Amino acid sequence: MPESTDRRLAAILFTDVVGYSALMAADEERGLRVRERHRDVVRPVVERHRGEPVEVRGDECLSVFPSALDAVRCALDLLDEVEGEPDLDLHLGIHVGDVVRVGDEVSGDGVNVARRLCALTEGGGLCVSGEVRQAVRNHPDVEALPLGVRELKNVGQPVELFALGRPGRVRPTGLPRLPRRRRRVAALAAAALLAALAAAALWAVRDGAPTARGPIRSIAVLPLENLTGDPGQEYFVDGMTDALITGLARIGSLRVTSRTTVLQYKHTDRPLKEIARELGVDALLEGTVLRDGDRVRITAQLIDARDDEHLWAEQFDRDLRDVLSLQSEVARGVAQQVEARLTPREEEKLAERGPVVPEAHEAYLKGIYFAHKYTPPAALRARGHFEDAMRLDPEYPLGYAGLADALSCSPMHTWLIFGEGAAAAPAAVMDLAWDLAHRAVELDADLPEAQTALGIVRIFHGWDWDGALEAMDRAVEINPSYEFARRARALTYTELGRLDEAKRDIDHALEIDPLNAQVAHMAGQIYEVRGETERAVEFYREATALDAGNPNGRHSLGLLRCRSGAVDQGIDLLREARRLSYDDPLVVGDLGWCYASSGRAEEAQALLVELAARGATEWVSPVAFARIHVGLQETESALSQLERAYEERDYPISELGMDQRWDPIRDEPRFRELVRKVGLPEQRSS
Repeated sequence: MPESTDRRLAAILFTDVVGYSALMAADEERGLRVRERHRDVVRPVVERHRGEPVEVRGDECLSVFPSALDAVRCALDLLDEVEGEPDLDLHLGIHVGDVVRVGDEVSGDGVNVARRLCALTEGGGLCVSGEVRQAVRNHPDVEALPLGVRELKNVGQPVELFALGRPGRVRPTGLPRLPRRRRRVAALAAAALLAALAAAALWAVRDGAPTARGPIRSIAVLPLENLTGDPGQEYFVDGMTDALITGLARIGSLRVTSRTTVLQYKHTDRPLKEIARELGVDALLEGTVLRDGDRVRITAQLIDARDDEHLWAEQFDRDLRDVLSLQSEVARGVAQQVEARLTPREEEKLAERGPVVPEAHEAYLKGIYFAHKYTPPAALRARGHFEDAMRLDPEYPLGYAGLADALSCSPMHTWLIFGEGAAAAPAAVMDLAWDLAHRAVELDADLPEAQTALGIVRIFHGWDWDGALEAMDRAVEINPSYEFARRARALTYTELGRLDEAKRDIDHALEIDPLNAQVAHMAGQIYEVRGETERAVEFYREATALDAGNPNGRHSLGLLRCRSGAVDQGIDLLREARRLSYDDPLVVGDLGWCYASSGRAEEAQALLVELAARGATEWVSPVAFARIHVGLQETESALSQLERAYEERDYPISELGMDQRWDPIRDEPRFRELVRKVGLPEQRSS
């Protein structure tokens, strides 16, 4: 006769003995005594709480209960029962789920999860699932510590984890590990040490004493894990990562690694300590994002990478309208844990933020997602999303700041300046950027993106270098770790001939964002102008290695090779840069200059004809023509094109002082007048 099957929903408690295998290996007789003592303790306590011990294997005991509260109270009593017994420290795990019993065999999804939770309590203690935590959330005799979300082996969906204990006695249950993050297994002593360090940190915050490990001065926010199950939500998850970076970067005492660099570690399985060492940071913040309709949940945890210790974990659950407050709350939580000394101004910056229109914020996140791809097609998509954000909420400053930043910096990346689906003259683009940047600052003067965009547009709109530096200084003051503000200011200093200040800013940007190809490229430009050619070559090569699809490294290295006499190599590099840059007219012009300056006039003339033909249907930078003309020693034509570039506020005209290619005409009165009108000091490139 087949055995009957009993299937029911129950609370499942797993217990086993900490260090049992090692104990058996060292002293088998003692190990057997501990195993029997474990069984003797468990049965009466389980039965006292309406539970049923149903399975015993080795040092494991499995029991089922009619309610999660019964299981939790049993687990807490078990911890009390064995307290003080050095050989009988317990791992405990509880989950609510299906239990299938056939004869003496017990199985089911609930059993599998509970066993996995028990295994997570590496240093002992009680670990439970979110369902269990929900069931006991209103009971005053139970306290919970959020441990984040984890994907468990043979479990179909991520499980939310909590450590439970009596009030004031919640025991760290080992190091909670988020999806795809590998961390060395902590020993029992590590858990005790963590508790001691936490107590010491709390005493230090209250009484001003230093912690043993020393203060945390630098941090990286690793890309948040997307738990939505929808790859189409990557823009949202990346946007949340970016927002946490921005929030923490407002803390002046912290150096925060920038977005572009941390995204290199997306979906990585590399050890956290190794990542921190590469980034040169003291701590890492990692976490997950789970979005369900208009609700968003962030689980964040902070790790001191110097000793791989978990310092803090918290879960934040908000309506999308309150997403800015959520970001501020996470930043404040981290600031407290790293004992950052906040100025009153920084306290104000991290204060609760007002509600947003969810659709507008979502459109903004999509815009940022595409803007960071740095290609003309993606730039057009970014523009559409930023415009949607402005339309959906006319009082939402990030929409204006996003579009102003994208418009104002687009020529800095040598991409096509985009208009209504086609290339547009920079004067019209900068007029629009001027209005947008001022509107963003009017709505929120503490947006570093808006201040940086305002600084750049002040240059191109009216050659207001002092006003540009004032806005960029403000952006850096608001967010000392905002890499783009540092980079924009470094370039501005370079154009003004203030090379020591330029080096200071670009070196800082390299420290903040060491894996950003744009930063490496600009570092090469600045070091080249300083006359440090070998360092410049290193940075140009690094820029290409970091982003093989970005033309800038090849572009600048090609020019440098042409100037140094390695013409064939320079031409090859410029041809490749042309292909990668979507035939950017400035790159075409530089290829023409290389041909012309090396005596290949016929090929240079062909590119002039090509650019003129393109100019009949789209805007083509006059500087592209001027560079070829100066290479051909056609001074009159070169000066005429540069004067047109000035009238049209063409971005490269701001580089008259630092660009060596103008040296053959630098003493021409018309050239010197252009330098004066653009507001640059008279100088010669090194």
